[in-house]
Amino acid sequence: MSSERAEIAVLRLGGPRLAYTECDQMKEMFNQLLRAGQVRIALDFSDVEFMDSTMIGTLVASVRRVNSFEGRVAICNLSAPLERLIAILKLEGTFLVCKSVEEAREKLGA
Repeated sequence: MSSERAEIAVLRLGGPRLAYTECDQMKEMFNQLLRAGQVRIALDFSDVEFMDSTMIGTLVASVRRVNSFEGRVAICNLSAPLERLIAILKLEGTFLVCKSVEEAREKLGA
């Protein structure tokens, strides 16, 4: 995972699989951003094909934490299977789903 420091933080998530082994890293990345006052975050899933249930739970908890700081998280560049997973789990209201990083920046207010 990497991040760009800007008014809107962009996290490009490593892939192709996000699993429980990366949960601590995901939590720490969100913690660092929140400590820096960055509450508008775009998650770029370009390289991700699969997320396990532990990672989904970690992501949802992290997004809720950002929301508690009056922030917003967008997810973008989802593969078709991940789009279906988000829909099946009814998580569209948890984060802003965007087709691209550019759309996420626009909708997050850059």
